[in-house]
Amino acid sequence: MSTAVPAAAVPAVSGPAVSVPTDPAADPATAPRPAAPAVAGPPAQPPEQSLVHVRGAYHRVTATYGWLPGVTVERSAGLAVWRPLGGVLDEPRLVDLTGVPDAGGVRSPCLSRADGVFHLVHRAAGGAARADRESRAVLVTAPSLHGPWSDPVLLPGPILDPFLFHDDGPGGDGRSRLLWREPSGDAGGGARPGLLLQEYDRARRALTGPVHRLVTEPPADGGPRRQRGQAGQPGDGRGPGRHPDTPGPVGHPRLHARDGWYYLLGTDPDRAGAGGAVTVARARAVTGPYRADPAGPLVRSGPGQPFPGGAVDLLPAPGGGWLLAAAAPDQGRGLVLQRVRWSADGWPRAVGRATPAARRGGAGGATTAGRAARAGGFGGARLGPEWRTLRRHADPSWLVLADGRLQLRGDGPLAAGHRLSLVARPAAGQGFDFRVVVSGEPDSPLCSAGLVLFRAGTHWHHLHLGWDEALGRVLRLRVRAGDDEGEPAAPVPVGQGPLRLRLSAEEGRARFRWYDTRGGRGRTGWRTIGPVFDPGPGGGPTAGAGALDGGPAGPAYVGVFAQDGTGRRSRATFGEPYYRVAGSGVSSSAEDVV
Repeated sequence: MSTAVPAAAVPAVSGPAVSVPTDPAADPATAPRPAAPAVAGPPAQPPEQSLVHVRGAYHRVTATYGWLPGVTVERSAGLAVWRPLGGVLDEPRLVDLTGVPDAGGVRSPCLSRADGVFHLVHRAAGGAARADRESRAVLVTAPSLHGPWSDPVLLPGPILDPFLFHDDGPGGDGRSRLLWREPSGDAGGGARPGLLLQEYDRARRALTGPVHRLVTEPPADGGPRRQRGQAGQPGDGRGPGRHPDTPGPVGHPRLHARDGWYYLLGTDPDRAGAGGAVTVARARAVTGPYRADPAGPLVRSGPGQPFPGGAVDLLPAPGGGWLLAAAAPDQGRGLVLQRVRWSADGWPRAVGRATPAARRGGAGGATTAGRAARAGGFGGARLGPEWRTLRRHADPSWLVLADGRLQLRGDGPLAAGHRLSLVARPAAGQGFDFRVVVSGEPDSPLCSAGLVLFRAGTHWHHLHLGWDEALGRVLRLRVRAGDDEGEPAAPVPVGQGPLRLRLSAEEGRARFRWYDTRGGRGRTGWRTIGPVFDPGPGGGPTAGAGALDGGPAGPAYVGVFAQDGTGRRSRATFGEPYYRVAGSGVSSSAEDVV
């Protein structure tokens, strides 16, 4: 599902063998400058993911925002090892992100299967002010997760958090219905979002029939509050002043059918800032009326209950039983799992404590495999499934692969946000080590090629080969933090030939380094350039890349970038990419850590 890119002749990349000796003292030329801008990121939020159990396996789809291919898919036999299958929306006919800002793009994906066909519905968000009012849902189908995918169907909007439910279980009517959340009312107060349901005709690929309102939320002021301890008071997840049987706020809605009941699950957005509450209601008919569980929320976040405020899916557990699963808020591939049993009167009940999946063994075990998945650098005839491009489909006019190496034609600057020659992968929130060899011969201050840590068009780091009129070819570190942009280290003359660059982040400390071969025998090694910075949310005054955990624009990405502001679109070549998740114990010079 990754875009194929024709191979072409690429200059060979060579250089000194990588070794990791004890870091020598930083070169005086790389000492931090006092004007290093700080990049503060928003608080960490869970990635927008959805999980479904299809044909005896678990499948996870993740929102990609402005990154392409759009919507990544992974498969697992038992929630322990996830195999990446690449991105779905890998052609311009499937998605066009031209002009879409950082917070927009492909969001809230949902995967399902009916009639032997996979259905993928996602939200197409513009990202501009009041964009929720303009969000639409897009649906594509395919006989296999590897495609071919149909032309997109644009569903009427505005639509948030779309979920396609197929009533094909025992006793079901075999029909499909789209469930979605309405946008919030105006900021001054007005109607809160409600949940709507409408039939989707699979043969005609269109919504049909009446729209049913399943939940109507109260106005922002909510009316009088109940006293503490009474059903319907704010702490029970139903909102202020609500009847105890009335469903409260339902974000990221999900529908499930079981034993003649339809169950409506979701999160309470009023509690999402504190971690989220998972609510449940049920009805005998899919169109309602739905009645809330008299016991209150299925899960409340709190000490020992680390459920995030994102989407929560109800799944059959490996080996039997049921699980609630949600994306962990570290922007990695982790999950938070909660065992569920069914009561005698047919309500789901949480059992024990919610557990980060990485701490579990066996069927509910770690979500990161402890082995290398495959070799090949950036890929063979196409980019590997871990690599993404920003708002620009991989195309031989600017990106060429050969023998695992990557050649980029320089284009627009990072600050422009569009027409970027940028190839990157999500940076693990718990930390990582990324290295790459770069070859390029910049001959203008408008040209650069190197390693980039990218969060948004206004928040990034770029360690690169550049040109200085007095020093010639140099290594520079440039940082942008909102409206501030500058260089926290002096340029380092590096002469000609390939150069090895590195970015490592772990336990709240991150640093850029380069491999210096100038000193002769016994004096070569990794040298730090720029300040050591805190990569996490709310980093201190030397923060460099903002939060590696995600926010409104998704997670940070680490990769390679080439720029040419002269219009000549000069080439730069990258090879030997190395990526290791901090603490995983897995590393190699050419594989994805799956």
